[in-house]
Amino acid sequence: VPVAGKKDSKFNNVGFGSVTLWDEYNKGVSRELVVGITVDVVDKTTKESIVQKSLQMKGRIGKSVLRLSSDFLDLGTSQAVGHKTFTSSFVISNHSDFLPLRYAVMPPPGVSVSVAGGELEGRKKGEGSSVTVSVSFKC
Repeated sequence: VPVAGKKDSKFNNVGFGSVTLWDEYNKGVSRELVVGITVDVVDKTTKESIVQKSLQMKGRIGKSVLRLSSDFLDLGTSQAVGHKTFTSSFVISNHSDFLPLRYAVMPPPGVSVSVAGGELEGRKKGEGSSVTVSVSFKC
């Protein structure tokens, strides 16, 4: 992959660099893998091919990339203690292109969430690649 050349006082350099598959993998880009197998039935005495069949296998290689809209939930403030419910929300997103993301939300005791878990489609499969989770805490 060509990269921008560096200019210095003596030389005008042009170089080549690479974008590794690891970089793309960590960004949620997946690749389709296609492998073919040929099966050849050979006559035992003449060593000639009698029948030849090909089999093609496809698969997708990559990883699901979980993103949260926030690392911190602000439940607000209150001077009243008892029987007050604090609420907030956050968004879980799948930043993989095609691969699904299976997730589980495990709140501590006393905290309830609107969504306990599920599966999100990849971004390029259309809608359904994110979900909003409401969090509530009663004190």
